[in-house]
Amino acid sequence: FVHIGSCSEYAPAETGHRLDEDYPVEPPSLYGTAKLSASLYGAAYAAERKMSFLNLRLFGVFGIGEAPYRVVPYLIARLRENQPVDLTPGDQIRDWLYIDDVVDALLEGATCPRLPDSGIFNVCSGHGIRLRELAEQVADATNKPRDLLRFGARPYRSDEPMWIVGDNRRFIEATSWQPRVPLPEGIRRMVTQPT
Repeated sequence: FVHIGSCSEYAPAETGHRLDEDYPVEPPSLYGTAKLSASLYGAAYAAERKMSFLNLRLFGVFGIGEAPYRVVPYLIARLRENQPVDLTPGDQIRDWLYIDDVVDALLEGATCPRLPDSGIFNVCSGHGIRLRELAEQVADATNKPRDLLRFGARPYRSDEPMWIVGDNRRFIEATSWQPRVPLPEGIRRMVTQPT
């Protein structure tokens, strides 16, 4: 069984510390708690029934087909309409991974004979980028002025971690998977997707 976990399961990390699979799981949000609960339940259920259970913890997934309220589709939609975009100051650092790379990782998780029967693996790019830089790349890709991005117009959420960057070495070493779609290319694909 390939379970889709989340980086939200981890405890908040200090800036600069890449989250590996051994990092403490103490989610600060209800979402992270629900994801961790599902991961723990699935692992226990699988162990009781002697089934394999791989938990692939995804980081910052974005791409075509994403819900319109998510950050990249929201930015694209507002900028296409020449509407200002109210944002936080944008200093959050996130690890973004394009959906095609996620699909490849899920397939690899289901078929790779070198993976153990059970375990936790981070699926991420392994690189962080500030939300401010992400928004600026979207503005550039849509050929819209960056001054439509109103950084600081919204406060940070009270439970918002400022750093979420993963360590993907365990999954890369156990499989033939590598992230292949760089952030600017993923944004370009979303911007050029017919609406």
